[in-house]
Formats: sequence, C-alpha cells, structure tokens
Amino acid sequence: SGHDIRWEQRFEEFENFLRTHERGPRQNVSEERSLYGWMYFQKKKLRQLKHHGSDFNSIGLTEEQVKRLATLQIPLSAASGHDIRWEQRFEEFENFLRTHERGPRQNVSEERSLYGWMYFQKKKLRQLKHHGSDFNSIGLTEEQVKRLATLQIPLSAASGHDIRW
Repeated sequence: SGHDIRWEQRFEEFENFLRTHERGPRQNVSEERSLYGWMYFQKKKLRQLKHHGSDFNSIGLTEEQVKRLATLQIPLSAASGHDIRWEQRFEEFENFLRTHERGPRQNVSEERSLYGWMYFQKKKLRQLKHHGSDFNSIGLTEEQVKRLATLQIPLSAASGHDIRW
C-alpha cells in the first residue's frame, strides 16, 4: 500500500541519518524535526505493542516493520529529544571512562561539560535513594538508572577532586 511505501522511505531515511550522524534526529533542529517526529511515533507504537502483546494491527505497524525497527536498537524509553541527548551524553561518558580509565575532571576545560553531566546524574541517583523508585521525581527513566548503575560510579564522590575510580 502507499502507506507501507511511505513508511519504507522514512525508515531508509532514518537509517541513513543514523549511519551518517551516529545519533538520532533532533527536535530542535529544523531540518531534522520531521524525521524526529517519525521516530518519536514509531517508538510510541512500539511501546504500545508491549501493552497489546503481538497485536500489530492495533498499533498500525506490520510485524515486518516492527522487526525492521528492532534492528535499529533505538531505546524505547528515549521518547524525547532530552532523552536522546541523555543517551548521547551517556555514551560519551562511557567512552571517556573506557579511554581514560577515570572520570572526567572539573578542572580540565575539555572535560568540564562531561564532568557536569556526571555530577548531575550522581545527584539524581542520590535523590532516588530518598524518593524510593519514583523515577519521574528525579528526571530519569528506570532504564537510565539501570544504565548508570552499570558504570559503578561511587555516588559519594561529588567533587572532581574525590573521583579517582
């Protein structure tokens, strides 16, 4: 159908975008907004699928389309541009740890931005201890909290001077 052909074109456009830019499209960049919207609705449909079992018709996707989307490995929790940016920063941080075998430092200008990101993630995780598992109250998804936990960052280390991993 025409709908399926249009979906296929958008999928290929999205796939090429990921390959070229190594990130998802952004809502706040006018040339990327349309593709961002397409991605947003695909993820919304995939999240609905979790609630509807494998009733593909109910979400407006074919089984084949669902399988194709799965090959892109887009985190479903990342529904907003904010979450996509978080994902990018997380990967930057993970790569930094792997490369330098330490956390970023506040007093090194090229590392300051990543240090700030890490500092706020730790602050949010410490808040989570007080809020139980109310993820919304700290501005992180459950998935993001789990991903941060894999890094084994000491939460008590609030200053760059204390971070020695």
